[in-house]
Amino acid sequence: MSLDKADIGSVRASWQQFTQQNKWNYVLLVYRILFNKHPQYKALFPHDLEDIRDNILKSVNYLMDHLDQPAELQPEFERLGIIHSECGVKPDMFADMVKCHAQALREVKGDDVSVEDVEHWKHLFQFFANGIIKAYPGQL
Repeated sequence: MSLDKADIGSVRASWQQFTQQNKWNYVLLVYRILFNKHPQYKALFPHDLEDIRDNILKSVNYLMDHLDQPAELQPEFERLGIIHSECGVKPDMFADMVKCHAQALREVKGDDVSVEDVEHWKHLFQFFANGIIKAYPGQL
């Protein structure tokens, strides 16, 4: 799966509208939604997500900044593949995370988000998930 120009434009515009505080809150909201819907995943992550929030946000920012530079994404996907694999995150779990990102966007933006924006957001996080899964150790 790849992102088209409409996906890239839409998600970058949405992400750039967030303040730093909104981005931090968004990251924590995604995990709150994930753990509410799938409590079994909570054991795979640190007890206090605030400890890893900045690292998550740094990765998302990096990926957002390089959406149109696939070669620049690969090292980050490889790093994230190792981390997720070591934490016990199975490839099939990413589908749940993609849904949580879309729900979080709807909650954060409320009436200001269109159906198209949500679809672009889903494409983005499915693209990220695919890149991370392909980079799991043994998959390269």
